[in-house]
Amino acid sequence: MRVNSINSNVNFQTVNQKYLQRAQKEYKQIHCLTNDLLFCMETDVMFKDIPIQDAIDTLKAIKAFAKDITPDLNKEIEYYTKLLGKQS
Repeated sequence: MRVNSINSNVNFQTVNQKYLQRAQKEYKQIHCLTNDLLFCMETDVMFKDIPIQDAIDTLKAIKAFAKDITPDLNKEIEYYTKLLGKQS
């Protein structure tokens, strides 16, 4: 999976483009994110297809445009942050 560096005022450095584009598409079409998107990202993290930090950064990027679903994204970010702490 491709991960790109981005320049922004938001506090993140790498974003998984696959999930960011999928989230943007879902949000534009149905004004929310599906559980399937979050489950797929979690699966990719568990099988080490993407690093946990990239998942956190991607969720923060999604949060920047999906303001009305911020509480759900915050829970996901906390979950991944805890996982990251356990691996350190």
